[in-house]
Amino acid sequence: MKNLILLFTFLITTISFSQTENQVNREETRTVDDYEKIDQVVIDYDKEVFIAGKVEVNPEYPGGEKAVFAFLEKKIKISKEILEQQGSQKVFAQFIIEKNGRLSDIKVLRSNSPELTKEFTKALKAMKWTPAKQNNRIVRSSYMLPFQAK
Repeated sequence: MKNLILLFTFLITTISFSQTENQVNREETRTVDDYEKIDQVVIDYDKEVFIAGKVEVNPEYPGGEKAVFAFLEKKIKISKEILEQQGSQKVFAQFIIEKNGRLSDIKVLRSNSPELTKEFTKALKAMKWTPAKQNNRIVRSSYMLPFQAK
């Protein structure tokens, strides 16, 4: 009799704690392929703006950095009076190098002279760069450039 009561208690306990599949809150079963698809990010290479320095091939002005500054020094015309009054002027600009190499969205971030800002922006618009590349595709990239007028 004692064994029968023990067996009956065991059966009741087992049944009461068992759950059907519908009652279990669990994540749906996923395969490794499903997780790989989740991790993949879809990039629109036509619209995305990559950061220079974080791409496979960085944008470059033909001739390199020295050619950039030589071009800017040649194009930027600041009156000697302004330079004498305020000393040498440092200016910073941020811009986007488009897929065709032209510059867009030019923003002068720091400048003490409106004349220098105007000339610097005008000179940047005249430049044509070799655009950046990511995954073997030509992409748009942002770039920051300091310049010191003398």
